[in-house]
Amino acid sequence: MDIQKIGAYISKLRKAQDMTQLELAEYCNVSHQAVSKWERGESLPDIGTFPKLAERFEVTIDNLLHAGQEQQAAKPRQAGTIVKELANNKPEQISQMMNAGEVEPEDLLEVAPMLKSSSLHQVVKGLDASRFSFEQIIGLAPFLREQDLDQLVSFMLNEGQEQVPWNNIAALAPFLSSEALQQLVDHLIQDELQAKHLIALAPFLEDEQIDEMIRHVVSQDLNWNLVVSLAPFAEEETFDWLIEQCKSNQLRANQLTSLAPFLEERQLDQLVRQVVLDDTMNWNVVVSLAPHLEEATLGWLVQQVIDGKVEGHHIVSLAPFLEEEHIGLLLAHAQQGTISPDLIMKLAPFAGEQLLSKVIVNFVNKS
Repeated sequence: MDIQKIGAYISKLRKAQDMTQLELAEYCNVSHQAVSKWERGESLPDIGTFPKLAERFEVTIDNLLHAGQEQQAAKPRQAGTIVKELANNKPEQISQMMNAGEVEPEDLLEVAPMLKSSSLHQVVKGLDASRFSFEQIIGLAPFLREQDLDQLVSFMLNEGQEQVPWNNIAALAPFLSSEALQQLVDHLIQDELQAKHLIALAPFLEDEQIDEMIRHVVSQDLNWNLVVSLAPFAEEETFDWLIEQCKSNQLRANQLTSLAPFLEERQLDQLVRQVVLDDTMNWNVVVSLAPHLEEATLGWLVQQVIDGKVEGHHIVSLAPFLEEEHIGLLLAHAQQGTISPDLIMKLAPFAGEQLLSKVIVNFVNKS
């Protein structure tokens, strides 16, 4: 339905009858401003006005709805029939005709933008839901009441025969209730999860639903990218659970590095300590987390080097992120011989001029 073409067609029909906008307005019992808006394509006549216009111009309602253009469909369209029956306040008649196959769902889709949700409710409540495809339900979504859309989606998920079109199912999400969205999540979990589907649905899901999907991905050892896709929408408690999975060896620490931008300071600290204290430590994990670590955590890592629990060469990879006091502490212990003196050369490029001068003076004095 092209609102501008319809407006231009109404204007053409009016002029062919040598009528003014005011005369047409009086005939339709509307203001002349309303007629002007129709003809400029700024609005459409209401549902009750189309029969009047069709009668006055001696055309069908379908002719008006299609701006006078002939339809090439194999079966004549019945959008005009829907408009006529609704104008006569007979929504149940439309339901019966659709159930009998005399009016197609596409016809209802065509006029849906003109209908009030209350009118659509009266039509849909008497319809056999199996008459709709999922694609048609998606098209109707912006115009239906939430409860009506929920019922149609529930039917399609539980009793419908066609496959759910996950590629565009997110178009339904803004119009569904939380309960109906949960049904979608349940079916999505049963089917093959894909990151693009999760990203599309995630902004509309409750925290509990996001958590459920993440736990499902982890417990089923599915593609980790699915968790990364959901991370921007996850709550703090979900990340706590993920770190616990790492502690119990259900997850590898290097998997959680991809979630670093979303972790709280305390969660990052827990993860770093878990990696360092693990017998199978992978220092690359710590390096990956370095840009997100707070000063206190970096200070703890420096102390592990000083205490001999972490080899000195590891800390060099973190040097760009260390505070000057951390560098100074490491250089001091290197001079004292409590950690490898080679560390002085490796950390020198990251030491400030004043600190480096102090180290050189101390070295000369000892010599």
